[in-house]
Amino acid sequence: MIGISKILTGRATVSRAVRGGRPDMLQFSSDYRPVVVWNVTSECNLECEHCYASGFAESGRPELGTGEALSLIEEFSSLGVPVLIFSGGEPLMRGDLFELAEYARERDLRVALSTNGTLIDPGTAAKLKSAGFAYVGVSLDGLEATHDRFRRRQGAFQEALSGLREARKAGLRTGVRFTLTRDNFADLRGVLNLVESERFDRFCMYHLVYAGRAQRLAGLDVRPEESRRAVELLISTARDWAGRGVEAEILTADNHADGVLLLRHILENEPARAGEVRRLLEMAGGSRPAERSPPSTPAGTCAPASSGARARWATSASARSVRSGTAARTRCSGRFAPRDGWRRAPAAGAARTWTSAAAAV
Repeated sequence: MIGISKILTGRATVSRAVRGGRPDMLQFSSDYRPVVVWNVTSECNLECEHCYASGFAESGRPELGTGEALSLIEEFSSLGVPVLIFSGGEPLMRGDLFELAEYARERDLRVALSTNGTLIDPGTAAKLKSAGFAYVGVSLDGLEATHDRFRRRQGAFQEALSGLREARKAGLRTGVRFTLTRDNFADLRGVLNLVESERFDRFCMYHLVYAGRAQRLAGLDVRPEESRRAVELLISTARDWAGRGVEAEILTADNHADGVLLLRHILENEPARAGEVRRLLEMAGGSRPAERSPPSTPAGTCAPASSGARARWATSASARSVRSGTAARTRCSGRFAPRDGWRRAPAAGAARTWTSAAAAV
């Protein structure tokens, strides 16, 4: 994940990043503490044509029970996880979601929600606030017609927008998640305008990942020149927003080549800052999600987006079993590197494996 706004406005500096590992600087944190994206359920009330998580639902794997989930949260806490993002499926379909979030907050984890937004009414928004959620991210795949087509349900756009508004009214930080394809490329500017007009806090553009149902949509991925134009639009919009005092933040995810284009922009416009920006991008580390994020699905496993070894971090049988993960391209996002008892096992070929000696049974 590349924080375009933070870099362009100078809010991200190497000195700030190495000082803290604060949640707002984790895109550049030097200690790589693991931000965990947890697919807590494979259930969902929509059937989005580009859903990466559909493979989990179709696999028939059981979900962790409440007790097992609480035990896993204990382990996240013991590992120093700073942020736990509840995702899915649709996480609001899990009956114990608020209990899990409150338990995580009691253990000093910052909790966030990744949702389709359709189930957030005023009551749910109040519960999210009470449970301690710090941020709610809602996926929008374009403007109304485009979004409803992707989500395979008429009215899904208005429901998602309503959910975002209710979350904002409840005092939660809110953001829009947008996955770029040829079918919604033309809507990008309109969605950015929506984020500004609605006063949402964040816009994150994801590049298409060929996993789940999206494996059938490789032909809908944008061409390289379209990807470049999209990132250039984000850069110019971030500059414009900063100049006009618009507080919303812009990020990109799933293609760290975006950082090269951002660095080139800095070299051409603010060459004096180029060295520090390069350091920040190096600290972000490129596209190495399987090394930096402990993947976690409802059953504690995460299938890689490409063929090869299956990433595994925790089991459904016990959250205390040996944790390991082989480097394969997964859709789990975040950061991970060995710390506090984690060690690197010998590499087998190109694969790298992380294990925890301390937690092995």
